[in-house]
Order: sequence, then structure tokens, then C-alpha cells
Amino acid sequence: MKIKNLKKLRHPASSEVTDILARRVSKANQLDSGSHKRFVKRGAMFGLDARIALAIFGALSVISGASLYSAIKEARVTATIVELEEMAKAVVAYHLDTGSFVPRDSSTPSLLKVGEVVQSSERGWGGPYLPYEWVSDTNISSSGFGPIWMKLWLSDFSASCTDLKDSDCKVWIQINKNAVSGGEKLMNDVELKVDGAIDSLSGYVTRSGPFYFYRIDVK
Repeated sequence: MKIKNLKKLRHPASSEVTDILARRVSKANQLDSGSHKRFVKRGAMFGLDARIALAIFGALSVISGASLYSAIKEARVTATIVELEEMAKAVVAYHLDTGSFVPRDSSTPSLLKVGEVVQSSERGWGGPYLPYEWVSDTNISSSGFGPIWMKLWLSDFSASCTDLKDSDCKVWIQINKNAVSGGEKLMNDVELKVDGAIDSLSGYVTRSGPFYFYRIDVK
């Protein structure tokens, strides 16, 4: 009897072996399932973290891009104003060197012979005072603005004038807004910066038809 029991202990029945193996397989499956779930969970968390990170970087890139665009626009507006003011300095330099103001056109007294600041035979002339192309006596050309004229108008741009000794007679730079790409938008930005508002009837920047006018102080 004891021997039979011993034999049973040493050699369990096939059904018992099957049960033991089934339990072990079940346990192994449970462990594997838990590991798989943890792996899936970690993968899901990693995917979420990645999406959050991408969203943050995307937002930062948008902010950075907008700031960069704003900085570029501001730099272009400032450069344009500086170039316009250089035209005023050119007129003053002509006056200092020759002892006379830039002459007026004989047929249109309110129109200055702006070509004189680029090329001239006037005694004492030390130019060219601007790196622009001479087109005619009354017209010069800039790569940034296209054709440029200078006219004498009252400060409120209500009428032309011919005598710069009159304190209200000012020199206005005339630019065609369609001469260069983006010219109208650029001059609007210049007007906004200089005058604080876009108003075609007053301030240093005004416009009439396709032309913008920028008032310069040369006296």
C-alpha cells in the first residue's frame, strides 16, 4: 500500500499532469498578458508625450515665425524711412556745396530738378549725393522705390508752392506706389510708423491717386 502510494507520488496520473501544465500555462499567459499591457501602456504614454511635445514645438515655431516676420517688416520700414531722409540730406548737401537750392523746372515751377543731386555741372557740385539713376532733370530712379520726383507743396498738401522762403512751403518726395512690388503696403506701414495712423490728408505721408508723397525737412 505504501509502495503504491509512493508510486502515485512519483508518477502522478496523466490527468493531474494535464491540470498542472494547464495551471502553469495559464499563469504564464497571465504574466505575459500583464507584461504586454504594461508595454502597451508605456507605448501609449510615449505616443501621448510625443504628441504633446510636437504640439508645444509647433506652437513655439508659430510664435517664433510671427516674431521673425514682424522683425523683418519693422526693419524694412525703418530702412525705407532712412532712405527717404537721405534724400533730404542730398538736397541740403547740394545747397551747401553750390550755394543755391536745387533748381525748379521752368515749365512747372513747383517741380524740382531732382536729377541735379545725381549729376550736375553746377559750380561747387560735390555729388552724386544719392546712388540713384538719372532719368531726366526732374526724375531719378531707385531700385527700392522706382521713379522719384520732388515737388513743392504746402505742408497741408492743399496746393503747390514755389517759394521755399515761405515757412509753409515744403519739399515732398513723390513715389509711384505701383512702381515696385508691395510698394503700397510698405508706404502704408511707413505712414503708420511716422504719423501714427493711415490718413491720406495730413501728416508727413500723404497720397493722391497712384502716388505717395513723403514730406522732408530741408530748411
